[in-house]
Amino acid sequence: MTVRGKLLVIDDEEGIRRGIQRMLTHEWQQVATADNGQTGIDALRAETFDLLLVDLKMPGAVDGLGVIKEALERDPDVIAVVISAYATLEAAVQATRMGAYDFLAKPFTPEELKITVQKGLERRYLVLERKRLMEERERNLLELSKERGRSKSVVNSMADGVVVINQQGVIVYANPMARELLRLESSPEGTPYAEALG
Repeated sequence: MTVRGKLLVIDDEEGIRRGIQRMLTHEWQQVATADNGQTGIDALRAETFDLLLVDLKMPGAVDGLGVIKEALERDPDVIAVVISAYATLEAAVQATRMGAYDFLAKPFTPEELKITVQKGLERRYLVLERKRLMEERERNLLELSKERGRSKSVVNSMADGVVVINQQGVIVYANPMARELLRLESSPEGTPYAEALG
């Protein structure tokens, strides 16, 4: 499955930015760039991105970890991939602890970059789809609950007695008129029908 997304490349090396943009623009629709951490943060404040490719060491007050921190505060589901020539284990661990999804050591091949970006976009898609389905489920449950409440109000106000019994012969529901007519206890639900009438 090819997932498309909006990417932001934040790197102080113009050749890296342009090379990544050229490689990925054909496969992924939009690739924006920023030449330092602050410019990257400004871009994040102006737009929403699905995946970030962030250099760790950049000139200025904001480094790659600062960008990742800000990005994840704004959108906890954004995918942040570190691209760095300083590919030490310590740097990778620190970036991962900050919430980075992956770490690519420079120089990386176009194929490594494409695979990492595709896997990152797939992960974001799945996370967002899961959230969407959970929200939809909650809306459906709320609507079902409201509908049940309306139905119960209608049945409760009926002048006829209504008793609902399941396949096992247990009372599932009895409206107030049924309880009065059959002289049932106040809450017969869960009681076998024969026993409730006995």
